[in-house]
Formats: sequence, C-alpha cells, structure tokens
Amino acid sequence: MRHTFLLLVISYLGCDQGLPTTQSDSGADVNSTVDATQDSPTSDASNADACPCGNACANFATDPANCGACNHDCLGGSCTSGQCQPISLASGIPGGYNIALDTATVYFGTLQSSIMSVPKNADGGAATLLFSGSGVDGIAVDSNRIYFANTAGEVQTIPLDGGTPSNGYTSISPQGVAVDSTYIYWTTYDGHINRAPIPNGGNIDVLASGQADPLRIAVDANFIYWTNYSASTGAVMKLPLGGGTPAPLATGQLNPYGIALDTATVYWTNSFGGTVMSVPKAGGTPTTLASNQTGPTGIAVDNVNVYWATTTAIMRVPIGGGVPIALASNQPNPYGVAVDDKCVYWTTEKTGGDIMRLAK
Repeated sequence: MRHTFLLLVISYLGCDQGLPTTQSDSGADVNSTVDATQDSPTSDASNADACPCGNACANFATDPANCGACNHDCLGGSCTSGQCQPISLASGIPGGYNIALDTATVYFGTLQSSIMSVPKNADGGAATLLFSGSGVDGIAVDSNRIYFANTAGEVQTIPLDGGTPSNGYTSISPQGVAVDSTYIYWTTYDGHINRAPIPNGGNIDVLASGQADPLRIAVDANFIYWTNYSASTGAVMKLPLGGGTPAPLATGQLNPYGIALDTATVYWTNSFGGTVMSVPKAGGTPTTLASNQTGPTGIAVDNVNVYWATTTAIMRVPIGGGVPIALASNQPNPYGVAVDDKCVYWTTEKTGGDIMRLAK
C-alpha cells in the first residue's frame, strides 16, 4: 500500500461492555518521554503501608490486580514496576494495518489483502480470516457489518463474521473509511470525499473534490473530518455531512495522517512532521500535544488521553497536553490504534506480527 512505508463486554479477561458500535479507523522532546511507571506508586509487603487496598495487601510494583494503584487490573497482562504489560491477542498476522472495534471483537486489515478478527479476550492464538481479496486499506464497523476500501478500487462490506462482499461502490483508489447509521464515507487518492448509502445500492455523492491526497477520515453527528496527506499543502479539513464548502481546521501540516475525534476536538498525527496535534472542532489555533515523535501514524482518543503509534512504541499524552509517556516500547512497527473503556489495542505492521492489547 502507498502509505505502508510509514511504519499503527469486559468478557472473561476482556476489556469493555459499553463501546459505541461504530468506529473508523505539550511539545515534549521524545528524549524527555518518561516511562509510565514514574507516575505509579509502589509498595513493598514488608512496609507498614503495604495493605492500602481495603483489607487486602498489594504490591503495586508487581500485583497485576493492583498494578501501580488499587484495583488497577492488568486484565491478563503482567505487572512490572507498577506498569501493566501488553499481551498478544493473536500472532502470526501477515502485516496488521488499520483497526476497528466493536463491543467484543477487534477487526483489522492486513498487508496481505485480508480482513481478520480476534476476540478482545483472546489469549494469543490465531486470528479468524473473514475476507481475502485485493489489498485492504481503510476499515470501519457498525453493529452489523464491516466496511472497507480495497486497492482494486472498491468500497465493500461484509458481515461481521465474514463472507462474500456485497456489491460495492467503484471508486478510484479509495483510502480512509468511516461510517454512521445512514452512510459510508471515504476518501480517494484523486482528491474526493465520497458518500453512499448503507446498505450498498445507491448513488455515490461526491461531497468534495480537489483535495490534496485526502487520507484518513472520521465523522460525528454533523460533520466529516479528514487529513490531506501532503508535505506542501497538508491540512486537516471539515465539511458538513450533507456537503458544502470544505473548511480548513489546520493548514501547513507536514503529512497529516491519522485522525480521531472526541466531543469537542479533532486530533491527528503528522507523520513526517513528527507531531501529535489537536484543534477545536469549531476552529481555533492548533495545539502541539507531542513533538519529535518518529513517524506517528494511527491515533485514538478517550475522555482523558490521546494514544498513537510511532515506529517503535505506543504513546500516550493527556488530551490537554503534558509529557508523553511510552505505554509499550520495542514494538515492531505498530500502526493502527484503537481504544475502549479499559484497553488500548494496536496492530504491528510486519509479517508474522501480533494484535496487541494493553490495560489502560
């Protein structure tokens, strides 16, 4: 794929019961990045204050049920120096790429032209093959189906448990994909923002054209947001759901890549610029949340923190800014990132890679 060179319920030991069923897809120097354990209190069983968790004694440094704090459960992962460690949900993945979640399952595309899934509470076995065909780029899910763009020039959909794609929408080099209750939205390499009805079977509406390599896309109740992946005219854009004139939220961005939303703010990565940024949805001055990041790609957000992938790590910073923290280091080309109420999930973009999960 064109961009792969960039290097991105609680059920048994799973992570979430209350996710939405639709998902798409401080300027601190990286040398000042601190390990998350520095924020976690530690305890020793020989100390008089070693039993702070009700009537139970807990060693905050090693107890996976009280890792760094009372009741901070690593959900199947180990606890080292007060920091939960990631676990592999599935291994032997042929190059994990973009990622999406529903309440119980992780869905992802691969560099080997497939869509696969794995339960959130899996324990390192094999993923399930749902579709094999042309190269898969953007991916999104709702409560019934998976939607994806492929390199054959189609936007297609399959059931959540896999199967033959429904008749898709033909489009020149579709890239990012997002979905709401009525439409599927996607970007194209030739500069279009498109929309078509769900389920498949209707006209394609070209909502915007002339964009500079629009890449990743996200939607809320009123607007569409996307990144224009360009070194010279990189921008983060906004457009009403029904179309109109695109408005820039941020210009002068150096290859803006992944995009994520919360209720009031847009977040994105600048892959060549090495920054993680935010701007109010209503417009305003962009804020640099992290700088000197190496090739940041996938990004996700919850109500407290922003999470993203660099070429070797999964990072976190508060949504209002602060010192970036490495949640997981020495990762082999992490790429797609997603979050639910309890965990962070990511793909590793290499043959024989893993789908990873880390308790927040």
